[in-house]
Amino acid sequence: MTKVEILGKDYTSLKGSEEEAKESTQKIKSLKKTHKKIEEALAKVETDRLMDRISLAQYPIIRGNLTKEMLEVEVQIERLTNKVESIGNDRRFFKWLDDFQKKIASFKNFKPEQKREALLGLITAVDVFMIDPQTHWLEIQFHIPLVGDELVYKDPKNKKLGYAIRNGQESFMVQLGQKSHSKKKP
Repeated sequence: MTKVEILGKDYTSLKGSEEEAKESTQKIKSLKKTHKKIEEALAKVETDRLMDRISLAQYPIIRGNLTKEMLEVEVQIERLTNKVESIGNDRRFFKWLDDFQKKIASFKNFKPEQKREALLGLITAVDVFMIDPQTHWLEIQFHIPLVGDELVYKDPKNKKLGYAIRNGQESFMVQLGQKSHSKKKP
């Protein structure tokens, strides 16, 4: 199973997400400048109030409008910051997935001792149960819940809303039948 099959076509549009993150970062920078201007305006309103340059009736209206604007800008900054972080997390996950896929592919070239070391890093125990002379159960215990874990999107139709990794199981059992090891003669 490939990454695109598991993660959907959003994986292939990661480049578009990176451009979106860049645009969001620029928008955040612009919003921070706006935020600073609003803070300066609030300071000027306070100064004007203290110096009796504006009436007591105008002060709460002006301060309320500026505070409302500042809160809206802060909400936009927070929303865009979360979006950029989410894209960064996706990017890191996809990079890890690429690296892991390459590492798994390289296992084929490992020497037996290297394969053993790699498996020791994943597996805690292997138990074999003989059911009858022809049937065996093999149980593999892992350090972490690797089997049956799943990537679950919050909204499968809108994958940009994020995802969670549902933990799998730490053990896996499989039934094995005895194979004939004798060669058939033609």
